[in-house]
Amino acid sequence: MALENAIRSLASERNRRRLVALAGVAAGMALVVTLAVFTMSGGARSGTPHRHIADAAAATRASSPSPAANSVIGRGTTESEPAALTYFQTKDQGVAGHVKDVRWSGQFLRVYTDYPETADNSKEALELCQWTWDYLAAHNAPGPLFVQGTSSDNGAVVLAKKLSASDSCRVGPTG
Repeated sequence: MALENAIRSLASERNRRRLVALAGVAAGMALVVTLAVFTMSGGARSGTPHRHIADAAAATRASSPSPAANSVIGRGTTESEPAALTYFQTKDQGVAGHVKDVRWSGQFLRVYTDYPETADNSKEALELCQWTWDYLAAHNAPGPLFVQGTSSDNGAVVLAKKLSASDSCRVGPTG
């Protein structure tokens, strides 16, 4: 009898909504705890390409006091990569002046520029793409990368990309 009353009570619309809300909160909390444990254990970083950059940077620092080598971070999933900015300046200060940030986004390295969205496949975007690939390869971590520009209505648009060694850095038509 008590079980039947409990089932009827849960079946009411008001209690169903409460139960769904409570289940959602519990699931969210479980996800947060799981992610915290996973991150604290280092699981989120093992095997990502930029982890190798940190290892290579440590080896480089041991053998050379280069300031650029000391600024290679590559440890987190959303950390800046200031050594790449320095590297770009050695290539072409004019093009490097358009780079606003170089940042890891998960396993991808993103080069944010102030170039407009119409600069897709431009000489500058393709150069930045290749320089970024060379930079990653020099640190034994060639990996996916995006060169991004600005758009008034579409956020940071992709101007060039390289997902593997066989990519040309060019992006296809978006129509």
